Amino acid sequence: MKTIEKQAADAILQSATETIEIGGKKWEIGKPTVGTIIMASELVSQLPKFKDELTGKDIIPEVMRVAKDAKVIGKIVALLILGAKRVLEHRKSGKGQWWRWIWNWFFHRKQMREEIDALADLILQELDADHIFSIISDRLGHLQLGSFFGITTSLSQSNILKATKDEVDA
Repeated sequence: MKTIEKQAADAILQSATETIEIGGKKWEIGKPTVGTIIMASELVSQLPKFKDELTGKDIIPEVMRVAKDAKVIGKIVALLILGAKRVLEHRKSGKGQWWRWIWNWFFHRKQMREEIDALADLILQELDADHIFSIISDRLGHLQLGSFFGITTSLSQSNILKATKDEVDA
């Protein structure tokens, strides 16, 4: 059990590494960055659109209609876990048997996949909807979205303010 002093020191020194276990493998949770927010926003824009007005009896058919296009949810969760920096490193994930390396060397085939894709597939196969929802809400809470909103709105406001009259040479 960590003391409050230890937790504060870990937060200040950023030495604490959180992990999450999915499919029997521990994944290190990335630091919350603006890049992660931006990349997550790009992925969220790929989610399928639901009808605007749904009644209770329309929910199941509507979910079944768009579910085929919702694989991006796994990638969103994987991004929120790994973080933008780690995803942009293009780490590979796959089996590391020696014979597979020899096979790849001779036949120039890539059996390794991007780490984010491997984790996304694992998330979709191993986790239920409630667990995915709790991971998303927990990670979004750590991303400091309020501060990001403040930055973007203040910069947008400064872009709106324009000179109303040309400068006159004195």
